[in-house]
Amino acid sequence: MIDSVSRALKMLSFLADHNEVGVRELSRAFEVNEATAYRTLITLQNHGYVIQDPKTKKYKLGFETVRIGQSCLNNYDLVQVARKYAIELTRKINETITLIARHGNYAVYVNKIDSTHVVRIHSQIGSKIQLAFEGFTKPILVFLSEKEQLDLIGKEKIAKVKTEISKFIEIGYTISDEEVDSGVTVIGCPIYNYESKIVGAVNVPIPKVRLDEQKIPEIAYQVQEATRKISKDLGYRV
Repeated sequence: MIDSVSRALKMLSFLADHNEVGVRELSRAFEVNEATAYRTLITLQNHGYVIQDPKTKKYKLGFETVRIGQSCLNNYDLVQVARKYAIELTRKINETITLIARHGNYAVYVNKIDSTHVVRIHSQIGSKIQLAFEGFTKPILVFLSEKEQLDLIGKEKIAKVKTEISKFIEIGYTISDEEVDSGVTVIGCPIYNYESKIVGAVNVPIPKVRLDEQKIPEIAYQVQEATRKISKDLGYRV
């Protein structure tokens, strides 16, 4: 019984990382026969956790997972605390704000506040990205301890980006130039909790076609102020 529950949960995680999965693909991934994979999928489908595409006959996550995920986010302190400051920040700079939460060696998109611009950057709430010295996870990685940085990206990579890391630490924010998407600059700052640990980051992705580079320090200051307030409400004290 425990094994079957464990397998079902792992299959849900597998489905979360793939758009659609067939019975055969799932059976190979979990090294079980197709009948076992099918029975597990049917059980999940009966409870709304999985749906089958009528055309492809493949399976994907159902709406019950959306409900549970949203409930989790609604009860997650970081999302609750950060939301009002993210809205405030969006009103000040009129750019899309993304909030990511650290989850081990990964980060998860947990909230987004859109700007009023027609052209804006899209990110999927709930999607997971590995921590790296680029894009939306850069503000987390840059401000981690040297030991954590070494564990995450290795000594060779650290040596290559050491100068950049020092610069970002000095100015208190990160800049990612076309590391997320072509033609997009991202300005980001980390969020700390009551244990002085980095638990997430606020990022502002801006299309370069409307970015005045002379305004980057002012935008960054507003992001810093927002993350300072979020961190304070999470119990962080300098």
